[in-house]
Amino acid sequence: MNTHRYNVMTYDYFGPWDSKWGAYIGPNAPLFFAAPHSYSGKLNVDFTLKYYACYTRRPDKLVMGVPVGDGSDGLWRMASPGPSGHFVGSSMTYEQIVTQALNSPDFVFTFHAGTKTPYLYSAALGSFIAYDNGESLQAKLDYAASNVSA
Repeated sequence: MNTHRYNVMTYDYFGPWDSKWGAYIGPNAPLFFAAPHSYSGKLNVDFTLKYYACYTRRPDKLVMGVPVGDGSDGLWRMASPGPSGHFVGSSMTYEQIVTQALNSPDFVFTFHAGTKTPYLYSAALGSFIAYDNGESLQAKLDYAASNVSA
């Protein structure tokens, strides 16, 4: 019996780094494609898992890795380079997101229906925070449950 599993990283799709589409920042782990026009439709959980299911012919062996912490519709934004001329990003624990941003009047919370992901944005601070919360993780669990073949 083959007990091997394939761990599939389904996060870090977007961040403040150069790409052929530009330095777009957006959701860390979008469940579905909902990016700006002309952007790759491959940068989402749905495409990634379907690709590996076809490639391995063993969807029952795929393990969806989700991020966990210890544009034109507001979600998609272009990152600006820092003083050094390079794009710089950072990470926060979920506790830091809650205490420093989610409960701060500087940030506006939005849940993006297309990608099933939350984000926080502060125009005053020029800060964008993409993360997963209970609603987005539940969407991913529902997705995994509905796509399991035994």
